[in-house]
Amino acid sequence: MNYGIKHINLKPIIVFIILVVITIGTCLAYWYFVATKEKIEISEMKLTQEKGSEIAKLLIKCEQTEDFLDKTECFIDIFKKGKNEELCERFYYDSDKEDCYLGASIAKRDEELCKEKSRVSDSVCKALIMAEKGEGTPKEQLINCKDNSGCYSYIFKEKQYDATLCEGIEQSDSCYYGAAMTKKDPVLCKNIKDKTKREDCYIHLAIIRKDETFCEEVSMIGLDICYMEVAKAKKDTTLCERIIKNERRKEMCYVGVAVAKRNESLCESSKIGSFKGDCYAEIAVAKKNEKLCEKGGYRKNKCYWDLALIKLEPTLCERAGDLKDICYFQIAKLKADERLCEEAGDKRRACYVDIAIYKKNPMICEKLKGGEKNECYYAVAVSLKDENLCEKAGKEKHRCYTDMAMAKKDETLCEKLKHDKDFCYYLVASLKKDKQLCERAGKFKEKCYEVLSK
Repeated sequence: MNYGIKHINLKPIIVFIILVVITIGTCLAYWYFVATKEKIEISEMKLTQEKGSEIAKLLIKCEQTEDFLDKTECFIDIFKKGKNEELCERFYYDSDKEDCYLGASIAKRDEELCKEKSRVSDSVCKALIMAEKGEGTPKEQLINCKDNSGCYSYIFKEKQYDATLCEGIEQSDSCYYGAAMTKKDPVLCKNIKDKTKREDCYIHLAIIRKDETFCEEVSMIGLDICYMEVAKAKKDTTLCERIIKNERRKEMCYVGVAVAKRNESLCESSKIGSFKGDCYAEIAVAKKNEKLCEKGGYRKNKCYWDLALIKLEPTLCERAGDLKDICYFQIAKLKADERLCEEAGDKRRACYVDIAIYKKNPMICEKLKGGEKNECYYAVAVSLKDENLCEKAGKEKHRCYTDMAMAKKDETLCEKLKHDKDFCYYLVASLKKDKQLCERAGKFKEKCYEVLSK
């Protein structure tokens, strides 16, 4: 008996409820997945940025080191910990890159890397790598240093050789100089025949040993410099009083002591305005205090630039005036962070290109447009020797395939060209010294045979 109540079919309702629950569950699961993925990506990005900053700090520390030996050893320490030498490409200036590669080549005992990337001669590379590997006799190692005092200093320091090894070496002056710097022994300076080099030896030892008595071995030309540098090393203004004939140099001495003491109150005593600005700017950098940059005069912009690099704070670039663009560019390279390239002004394209090459990531080129984008793909393609990227190089595609054919010595890439195939075959034939390829050089065929017949 149903008492007039109609029977309700609950099946469709239950199915509907189940579908709603499943849908809501699926959406929640998807949202959770997206949120989690986003968190992971953000974490990974932060970790990458942190690693980039840590490496940048190490590189900056070495770059800021003035002494040749200390700088070289600083870079060696980085690369002995397994870091890749490509880190050197993060530097903006070639001189910094070359110093970095020198440290990397010694750490990795790679003579070819030293010859290709550092700024020392092939002979010096051989000397340093021989010493690092313990190859050859001590005399053979030193002879290869030729006229490079820094090379001698490094080997004497690392190997603790006796300075008597300098006897009989053709460039004995440089050898004794290097030994004197390492052993801090003024007696070795006496063995240097060249007067200028001998006096320079005494000046540097006076600085290293903070002993102005060595200045007495120097003629009037270098005497002021000797007292000035020792005054800075000892943080002693009384030595500045010994500079009698050159008031400008005396002022430089006082400023140097003020910077050494990191005491900006002493800057005000300078009678020369430009020196006063130098004083504040150098102390600002030494103390990492950007407020002092405001008193840096003509050095104000450079002061903010230097601080931005040392502190790796791109926001300081905003105060660097006409150096703003290069400031952002340098920090972007040091941190390998292409996001900073947007602020690099006229350095923007170069910034994206350099980081795309360093990271081996052509997709960074997508941040650029038009001809700049084409040039970026071309540069990355040539750097990575990846001809497939030439298709994305737009108007640079022809140059890309030509250069790639030459780089790889692969004539088949000439077929990718719509015009100038003949010239491409001629170039590859010349590089491969393959006369058979001259047959495909068209109008350059005779020229090709002529070049290869010489």
